[in-house]
Amino acid sequence: MLTMPDKADWFGRVSRHWERVERHGLAWMTVPALTQCGVLHGVTTRHGGTSEASGLRSLNLGWNRPDPRENVEANYRRLADAAGFFLDSMALVNYEHGDGIARAYAGDGGKGWKAGAFPPCDALVTDCPDVTLFTLHADCMPVFLFDPTRRAGAMIHAGWKGTSKRIGAKAVARLQAEFDSLPENIVAAIGPSIAQKRFEVDRPVYEIFRDAFAIENAAGSEGQAIALEDEARGKFHIDLWAIMAFQLMEAGIRPEKLTLPAACTYDNADDFFSYRRDGKVCGAMAGFLRV
Repeated sequence: MLTMPDKADWFGRVSRHWERVERHGLAWMTVPALTQCGVLHGVTTRHGGTSEASGLRSLNLGWNRPDPRENVEANYRRLADAAGFFLDSMALVNYEHGDGIARAYAGDGGKGWKAGAFPPCDALVTDCPDVTLFTLHADCMPVFLFDPTRRAGAMIHAGWKGTSKRIGAKAVARLQAEFDSLPENIVAAIGPSIAQKRFEVDRPVYEIFRDAFAIENAAGSEGQAIALEDEARGKFHIDLWAIMAFQLMEAGIRPEKLTLPAACTYDNADDFFSYRRDGKVCGAMAGFLRV
Protein backbone atom coordinates (compact mmCIF):
# COMPACT_ATOMS: atom_id res chain seq x y z
CA MET A 1 0.00 0.00 0.00
CA LEU A 2 1.23 3.46 -0.90
CA THR A 3 1.37 5.72 2.14
CA MET A 4 0.45 9.25 1.16
CA PRO A 5 2.94 11.90 2.32
CA ASP A 6 1.93 14.71 4.60
CA LYS A 7 0.72 17.76 2.67
CA ALA A 8 3.57 19.84 4.09
CA ASP A 9 6.07 17.48 2.49
CA TRP A 10 5.00 18.09 -1.09
CA PHE A 11 2.16 20.54 -1.65
CA GLY A 12 4.31 23.67 -1.61
CA ARG A 13 7.11 22.19 -3.72
CA VAL A 14 5.26 21.19 -6.89
CA SER A 15 4.45 23.56 -9.72
CA ARG A 16 1.18 24.37 -11.50
CA HIS A 17 2.83 26.51 -14.15
CA TRP A 18 1.53 25.79 -17.64
CA GLU A 19 1.82 28.07 -20.65
CA ARG A 20 -0.50 28.45 -23.63
CA VAL A 21 1.03 28.36 -27.10
CA GLU A 22 -0.93 29.72 -30.05
CA ARG A 23 0.32 29.23 -33.59
CA HIS A 24 -1.35 28.99 -36.99
CA GLY A 25 -4.78 29.21 -35.35
CA LEU A 26 -4.13 26.29 -32.99
CA ALA A 27 -3.62 26.41 -29.24
CA TRP A 28 -1.96 23.89 -26.93
CA MET A 29 -0.61 23.83 -23.38
CA THR A 30 3.04 23.32 -22.44
CA VAL A 31 5.12 22.97 -19.27
CA PRO A 32 8.02 25.44 -18.88
CA ALA A 33 10.12 22.84 -17.06
CA LEU A 34 9.92 20.55 -20.11
CA THR A 35 10.38 23.37 -22.60
CA GLN A 36 13.60 24.32 -20.81
CA CYS A 37 14.83 20.76 -21.43
CA GLY A 38 14.35 21.21 -25.17
CA VAL A 39 11.46 18.77 -25.35
CA LEU A 40 8.71 19.18 -27.94
CA HIS A 41 5.51 18.46 -26.05
CA GLY A 42 2.02 19.65 -25.30
CA VAL A 43 -1.64 18.99 -24.61
CA THR A 44 -3.94 20.17 -27.37
CA THR A 45 -7.07 22.25 -26.88
CA ARG A 46 -10.25 22.26 -28.94
CA HIS A 47 -9.13 25.18 -31.10
CA GLY A 48 -7.94 25.33 -34.68
CA GLY A 49 -9.33 22.21 -36.33
CA THR A 50 -11.75 21.22 -39.06
CA SER A 51 -14.28 19.07 -37.14
CA GLU A 52 -17.79 20.50 -37.29
CA ALA A 53 -20.16 18.50 -35.06
CA SER A 54 -20.87 20.36 -31.83
CA GLY A 55 -19.30 17.80 -29.51
CA LEU A 56 -16.25 17.47 -31.76
CA ARG A 57 -15.62 21.10 -32.67
CA SER A 58 -13.04 21.77 -33.78
CA LEU A 59 -9.69 20.06 -33.16
CA ASN A 60 -10.92 16.52 -32.54
CA LEU A 61 -7.98 14.08 -32.65
CA GLY A 62 -9.90 10.93 -31.76
CA TRP A 63 -9.96 8.36 -34.56
CA ASN A 64 -12.90 6.45 -33.08
CA ARG A 65 -15.27 9.42 -32.89
CA PRO A 66 -18.17 9.98 -35.31
CA ASP A 67 -15.97 12.33 -37.31
CA PRO A 68 -14.98 11.78 -40.95
CA ARG A 69 -11.44 10.41 -41.12
CA GLU A 70 -10.42 13.19 -43.49
CA ASN A 71 -11.28 15.72 -40.77
CA VAL A 72 -9.17 13.91 -38.19
CA GLU A 73 -6.24 13.58 -40.58
CA ALA A 74 -6.50 17.27 -41.44
CA ASN A 75 -6.46 18.11 -37.74
CA TYR A 76 -3.29 16.10 -37.22
CA ARG A 77 -1.64 17.76 -40.21
CA ARG A 78 -2.50 21.17 -38.80
CA LEU A 79 -1.06 20.22 -35.41
CA ALA A 80 2.12 18.80 -36.95
CA ASP A 81 2.67 21.95 -38.99
CA ALA A 82 2.01 24.26 -36.04
CA ALA A 83 3.94 22.34 -33.38
CA GLY A 84 6.86 21.40 -35.62
CA PHE A 85 6.99 17.64 -35.99
CA PHE A 86 6.66 15.31 -38.98
CA LEU A 87 3.25 13.69 -39.10
CA ASP A 88 4.79 10.36 -40.06
CA SER A 89 6.79 10.40 -36.81
CA MET A 90 3.62 10.05 -34.73
CA ALA A 91 3.29 6.86 -32.65
CA LEU A 92 -0.06 6.38 -30.90
CA VAL A 93 -0.74 4.17 -27.89
CA ASN A 94 -3.08 1.22 -28.34
CA TYR A 95 -4.90 2.07 -25.15
CA GLU A 96 -7.21 -0.19 -23.21
CA HIS A 97 -7.54 1.82 -19.97
CA GLY A 98 -4.98 -0.36 -18.25
CA ASP A 99 -1.32 -0.25 -17.24
CA GLY A 100 0.41 -1.68 -20.31
CA ILE A 101 3.61 0.04 -21.48
CA ALA A 102 5.38 -0.37 -24.83
CA ARG A 103 8.67 0.90 -26.19
CA ALA A 104 8.73 2.90 -29.41
CA TYR A 105 11.79 2.36 -31.60
CA ALA A 106 13.12 4.16 -34.64
CA GLY A 107 10.80 3.33 -37.48
CA ASP A 108 7.72 3.09 -35.26
CA GLY A 109 6.32 6.37 -36.57
CA GLY A 110 2.88 5.68 -38.01
CA LYS A 111 2.06 2.92 -35.54
CA GLY A 112 -1.39 3.15 -34.01
CA TRP A 113 -2.99 5.25 -36.72
CA LYS A 114 -1.45 4.55 -40.11
CA ALA A 115 0.35 1.20 -40.19
CA GLY A 116 0.08 -1.52 -37.58
CA ALA A 117 -0.30 -1.05 -33.84
CA PHE A 118 1.53 -1.51 -30.59
CA PRO A 119 0.44 -4.27 -28.22
CA PRO A 120 -2.35 -3.09 -25.89
CA CYS A 121 -0.78 -0.25 -23.91
CA ASP A 122 -1.61 3.06 -22.27
CA ALA A 123 1.96 4.38 -22.23
CA LEU A 124 4.90 4.57 -24.58
CA VAL A 125 8.58 5.05 -23.74
CA THR A 126 11.38 5.97 -26.11
CA ASP A 127 14.84 7.46 -26.45
CA CYS A 128 14.40 7.97 -30.19
CA PRO A 129 14.11 11.62 -31.29
CA ASP A 130 12.58 10.55 -34.60
CA VAL A 131 9.39 9.33 -32.92
CA THR A 132 6.70 11.59 -31.46
CA LEU A 133 4.72 9.82 -28.74
CA PHE A 134 0.95 10.42 -28.68
CA THR A 135 -1.89 9.67 -26.28
CA LEU A 136 -5.56 10.71 -26.51
CA HIS A 137 -7.68 12.20 -23.73
CA ALA A 138 -11.13 13.47 -22.81
CA ASP A 139 -10.80 13.66 -18.98
CA CYS A 140 -8.08 11.02 -18.40
CA MET A 141 -4.68 12.33 -17.36
CA PRO A 142 -1.89 12.93 -19.89
CA VAL A 143 1.32 12.32 -17.94
CA PHE A 144 4.74 13.36 -19.23
CA LEU A 145 8.06 11.93 -18.04
CA PHE A 146 11.42 13.07 -19.38
CA ASP A 147 14.97 12.24 -18.34
CA PRO A 148 17.24 15.05 -19.60
CA THR A 149 20.37 13.03 -18.86
CA ARG A 150 19.45 9.99 -20.97
CA ARG A 151 17.20 11.98 -23.33
CA ALA A 152 14.47 9.40 -22.81
CA GLY A 153 10.81 9.93 -22.05
CA ALA A 154 7.35 8.49 -21.57
CA MET A 155 3.88 9.62 -22.62
CA ILE A 156 1.08 8.15 -20.52
CA HIS A 157 -2.69 7.91 -20.84
CA ALA A 158 -3.83 7.52 -17.22
CA GLY A 159 -7.48 6.77 -16.63
CA TRP A 160 -8.72 5.77 -13.22
CA LYS A 161 -8.04 2.09 -13.90
CA GLY A 162 -4.45 2.67 -14.96
CA THR A 163 -3.93 5.07 -12.10
CA SER A 164 -5.21 2.52 -9.59
CA LYS A 165 -2.70 0.03 -11.07
CA ARG A 166 0.16 2.53 -10.67
CA ILE A 167 0.85 3.12 -14.36
CA GLY A 168 2.80 6.26 -13.47
CA ALA A 169 5.19 4.45 -11.15
CA LYS A 170 5.48 1.58 -13.65
CA ALA A 171 6.47 4.01 -16.41
CA VAL A 172 9.23 5.40 -14.18
CA ALA A 173 10.45 1.84 -13.59
CA ARG A 174 10.33 1.17 -17.34
CA LEU A 175 12.54 4.20 -18.01
CA GLN A 176 14.97 2.84 -15.44
CA ALA A 177 14.96 -0.62 -17.01
CA GLU A 178 15.21 0.47 -20.64
CA PHE A 179 17.46 3.51 -20.43
CA ASP A 180 19.14 3.48 -16.99
CA SER A 181 17.22 6.61 -16.05
CA LEU A 182 17.55 7.81 -12.46
CA PRO A 183 14.15 8.82 -11.05
CA GLU A 184 15.60 11.88 -9.32
CA ASN A 185 16.58 13.24 -12.76
CA ILE A 186 13.13 12.84 -14.31
CA VAL A 187 10.97 15.89 -15.01
CA ALA A 188 7.28 15.03 -14.77
CA ALA A 189 3.97 16.74 -15.49
CA ILE A 190 0.29 15.82 -15.20
CA GLY A 191 -1.75 17.56 -17.85
CA PRO A 192 -5.28 19.00 -17.94
CA SER A 193 -7.77 16.34 -16.86
CA ILE A 194 -10.76 15.87 -14.60
CA ALA A 195 -10.51 17.40 -11.13
CA GLN A 196 -11.64 15.78 -7.91
CA LYS A 197 -14.88 17.70 -7.56
CA ARG A 198 -16.01 16.37 -10.97
CA PHE A 199 -14.72 12.81 -10.65
CA GLU A 200 -17.66 11.14 -8.94
CA VAL A 201 -17.60 7.36 -8.42
CA ASP A 202 -19.63 4.64 -6.74
CA ARG A 203 -18.43 2.69 -3.72
CA PRO A 204 -16.81 -0.20 -5.69
CA VAL A 205 -14.42 2.20 -7.44
CA TYR A 206 -13.74 4.02 -4.19
CA GLU A 207 -12.88 0.68 -2.57
CA ILE A 208 -10.36 -0.10 -5.32
CA PHE A 209 -8.49 3.08 -4.43
CA ARG A 210 -9.00 2.60 -0.71
CA ASP A 211 -7.47 -0.87 -0.87
CA ALA A 212 -4.55 0.20 -3.08
CA PHE A 213 -3.71 3.51 -1.46
CA ALA A 214 -3.92 4.97 2.04
CA ILE A 215 -6.37 7.68 1.02
CA GLU A 216 -8.80 8.02 3.92
CA ASN A 217 -7.06 10.86 5.75
CA ALA A 218 -4.52 12.06 3.20
CA ALA A 219 -4.55 15.62 1.88
CA GLY A 220 -4.84 15.98 -1.87
CA SER A 221 -3.94 18.43 -4.60
CA GLU A 222 -6.42 21.06 -3.39
CA GLY A 223 -5.55 20.67 0.29
CA GLN A 224 -8.67 18.66 1.13
CA ALA A 225 -9.11 14.92 1.61
CA ILE A 226 -8.20 12.70 -1.32
CA ALA A 227 -11.49 10.82 -0.93
CA LEU A 228 -14.60 12.87 -0.22
CA GLU A 229 -17.83 11.03 0.55
CA ASP A 230 -21.29 12.28 -0.34
CA GLU A 231 -23.14 10.24 2.28
CA ALA A 232 -26.61 11.33 1.15
CA ARG A 233 -26.05 9.99 -2.38
CA GLY A 234 -23.64 7.18 -1.63
CA LYS A 235 -21.01 8.67 -3.94
CA PHE A 236 -17.33 9.54 -3.60
CA HIS A 237 -15.00 12.05 -5.20
CA ILE A 238 -11.44 10.83 -5.76
CA ASP A 239 -8.42 13.09 -6.32
CA LEU A 240 -6.68 11.38 -9.24
CA TRP A 241 -4.15 14.22 -9.55
CA ALA A 242 -2.87 13.62 -6.03
CA ILE A 243 -2.79 9.84 -6.39
CA MET A 244 -0.77 10.11 -9.59
CA ALA A 245 1.56 12.67 -7.99
CA PHE A 246 2.11 10.46 -4.96
CA GLN A 247 2.92 7.34 -6.97
CA LEU A 248 5.40 9.31 -9.08
CA MET A 249 7.06 10.61 -5.94
CA GLU A 250 7.06 7.14 -4.41
CA ALA A 251 8.91 6.00 -7.55
CA GLY A 252 11.60 8.59 -6.83
CA ILE A 253 10.55 11.72 -8.71
CA ARG A 254 11.28 14.86 -6.72
CA PRO A 255 8.32 17.16 -5.93
CA GLU A 256 10.16 20.19 -7.30
CA LYS A 257 10.40 18.44 -10.68
CA LEU A 258 6.66 17.74 -10.85
CA THR A 259 4.00 19.97 -12.40
CA LEU A 260 0.32 19.42 -11.53
CA PRO A 261 -2.63 20.38 -13.77
CA ALA A 262 -3.69 23.98 -13.90
CA ALA A 263 -7.11 23.26 -15.40
CA CYS A 264 -9.97 20.78 -15.13
CA THR A 265 -11.23 19.49 -18.46
CA TYR A 266 -14.83 19.27 -17.22
CA ASP A 267 -14.93 22.87 -16.04
CA ASN A 268 -13.27 24.39 -19.11
CA ALA A 269 -15.63 23.56 -21.95
CA ASP A 270 -14.22 26.27 -24.24
CA ASP A 271 -10.75 24.72 -24.24
CA PHE A 272 -11.14 21.01 -23.53
CA PHE A 273 -13.25 18.00 -24.43
CA SER A 274 -14.78 16.09 -21.50
CA TYR A 275 -16.43 12.69 -21.70
CA ARG A 276 -18.07 13.13 -18.29
CA ARG A 277 -19.51 16.49 -19.30
CA ASP A 278 -20.51 15.84 -22.89
CA GLY A 279 -21.03 12.08 -23.15
CA LYS A 280 -19.97 9.74 -25.92
CA VAL A 281 -20.15 12.29 -28.72
CA CYS A 282 -17.19 14.35 -27.66
CA GLY A 283 -13.82 14.85 -29.26
CA ALA A 284 -10.38 13.98 -27.93
CA MET A 285 -7.34 16.06 -27.11
CA ALA A 286 -3.83 14.71 -27.56
CA GLY A 287 -0.80 14.64 -25.35
CA PHE A 288 2.44 14.51 -27.35
CA LEU A 289 6.13 14.23 -26.53
CA ARG A 290 9.29 14.08 -28.63
CA VAL A 291 12.57 13.61 -26.77
